[in-house]
Amino acid sequence: MEIPISLLALLVITLLVLPPVFLFRPLIVSISDRIAGKRPGAKELSELEKRVAMLEGEINEMRNKYDAIEESQEFSRKLLEDIHFNAGTRADEKNAEKLIAETEEKTG
Repeated sequence: MEIPISLLALLVITLLVLPPVFLFRPLIVSISDRIAGKRPGAKELSELEKRVAMLEGEINEMRNKYDAIEESQEFSRKLLEDIHFNAGTRADEKNAEKLIAETEEKTG
């Protein structure tokens, strides 16, 4: 059983051409993109820009929540100080610190 020469030649040419095409495909794509005027990594860059914008929004939201918690804690501390002052029972430093610490534990 003989293999025709044309089939053998086609097989040899295929084996010689295909591996380099697959090996150098990223390089070929890069060169073709440069020739076409596309920026390298433009798609990835736009995705990263979207992600950064999303993360900045989340950071701003967290800052707002932090500011609200801080304001609430300050209000609670001042309210407790006013209650003790108005009741005529000024607590000494240790009691005031203990009361503030308890308030911070409850709110924090």
